[in-house]
Amino acid sequence: MKYNVIPSFYIKGIIRTEEGKYYINATYT
Repeated sequence: MKYNVIPSFYIKGIIRTEEGKYYINATYT
């Protein structure tokens, strides 16, 4: 699942896509 803007200090394992969106890296769950 993709999220628009998520502060990196809220969730670890976030990856920023080229589109400027963020999504949670499943390996960190």
